[in-house]
Amino acid sequence: MRFLVTSELARLGRWLRALGFDTVITQDHSARRLALLCRLQDRILLTRIFRQAGVAGIPSYTYIRSDELTEQLSQVINTFDLQDFNLFSRCIYCNRKVQMVSKTEIEHRLPEQVQELYQNFTSCPSCGRIYWEGTHCEAIRKTMEQLSGNRFGTKSS
Repeated sequence: MRFLVTSELARLGRWLRALGFDTVITQDHSARRLALLCRLQDRILLTRIFRQAGVAGIPSYTYIRSDELTEQLSQVINTFDLQDFNLFSRCIYCNRKVQMVSKTEIEHRLPEQVQELYQNFTSCPSCGRIYWEGTHCEAIRKTMEQLSGNRFGTKSS
């Protein structure tokens, strides 16, 4: 499933990326351009800007009701019956798929404590950000278990 998220939902977009979904976050709020992008890239628009899909002319569209992140995630999970998450497989900043890297390749870029505590790393081939499974990963897993209940199946990267 591929999403297009308008900028007021950027945090939701980054969470969808962390869950493994191809998610473009856009500053563009032109209904015509959003509709075109959705059609060309086969994306579902998530927004708080347009309340009626017919008005925007967007084929696949969901108005996000809440300002609260966990409620937004819950709405998306339930609306699209999301079940198959590929956690931490995408860069949360640029949406590219991350790749495994050896610790020796990136050790010079890591904080000392991270060098001591972690062995497995991924990196974004586009922006160069480095990722490791710190405590934030467990917090994301717990949040997702609460939101999706028994449907929380994961494929960790």
